[in-house]
This record gives sequence, structure tokens and C-alpha cells, in this order.
Amino acid sequence: MMLTQGLTKLVVDVGADITNGETGTSEDVFSEDQTGVVSAVASTDVALLDKTVSSATVNCNHQITTAKANGSTITEFELNDGSSVAYNRCLRAPFAKTAEIEFNLLHTLEFQVVN
Repeated sequence: MMLTQGLTKLVVDVGADITNGETGTSEDVFSEDQTGVVSAVASTDVALLDKTVSSATVNCNHQITTAKANGSTITEFELNDGSSVAYNRCLRAPFAKTAEIEFNLLHTLEFQVVN
């Protein structure tokens, strides 16, 4: 059984490790062991604009400016530690990124004890 203090420590540690976000262009089906983007758009691996860590959640804001990923069709996103560890992979409906588009990806990682 995990105590509330243990869960909070886990959330704080993971929250401290997440520093970057990255987008990608793969439409590969999601699987539980695939935590990073499959086909990364390297210019989008940038530091988070904002991050908030609480006792059970990590909220992240990743901004892709008008100068990044132009000409790419964005379909996937990850949160990572800025080097080799990816914490999640999310898929979305494809959209074509152009220099006229700036967007923010907001992610909430929620931690809970399941008995």
C-alpha cells in the first residue's frame, strides 16, 4: 500500500524531471510502452513554458512558436527530461503547422493510488 506521502514524493520527483516537450508526425497506434514520439520534429524539443506540480498532478505548458515545425503535420506529443527519458506520448488529430500558427499544448499528468 502506498501512503499519501509516497505518492506526493513520486509526483514531485517526476515533476522535477520533466523539463521539455516535443511534437512529432507519426500516426502509429498508441501502446502503453511507447512513451516518446515515434517521428520527432527536432525543432520542437524545447523547454516548457510553464509547469505546476501539486500533490497529485503535474501540469505542463509547451509552446510551439511561429518559427518551429513549419511544413509539418503534427499528430503526436511527448513530455521529456530534455535528453533521453520520455514520460508520455499523446496522439491528436493531424493538423498542418505553418508560420502563421503558434500554439500551446497543455498536459496534466494525474497520479492516483488504485486499490
